Amino acid sequence: MHMVVPYALIPHGLSCGVAMGAGDVRPTDTFAEKLAKILPAEITAVFLAIKSIIDLVARGGGGGGLAPYVSFAAILFLAVATPIFLQLTGHVQRLALALFLSISFLIWSVNIEYSNIISIAPAGWGEILSYLIPILLILWAGLALPVYLVKSGKE
Repeated sequence: MHMVVPYALIPHGLSCGVAMGAGDVRPTDTFAEKLAKILPAEITAVFLAIKSIIDLVARGGGGGGLAPYVSFAAILFLAVATPIFLQLTGHVQRLALALFLSISFLIWSVNIEYSNIISIAPAGWGEILSYLIPILLILWAGLALPVYLVKSGKE
């Protein structure tokens, strides 16, 4: 049985391979190790901290209804910052993987903030997004993610 942990907790020398960043998927990684590298722990932690602050302010009656907009802005900012952060810190060396991780974060975080995203959707888009957002996660997790992980393991 494998345990999935954020890739930041996986020791750098876990497996042999060519010079790769700590977050790069290696051909010798197990499927569980590959999966653990999909959502960068640092970016996920920042998002959850921001979300907690936004929720706290919104529950206290502050923010004047801006919480959904701030949440959406935080998601977009972190999705753009993810590949930059991963490249600068050396966690990931391949740009394709950094972009894949960024898209994974975006899809995951939009599903976490589902009700906020739907509440600020332009007229007519709320119903479409209410179906599209979870379907996108299902397709990403069920098709794109496994195909990418298997392909990455063969490189």
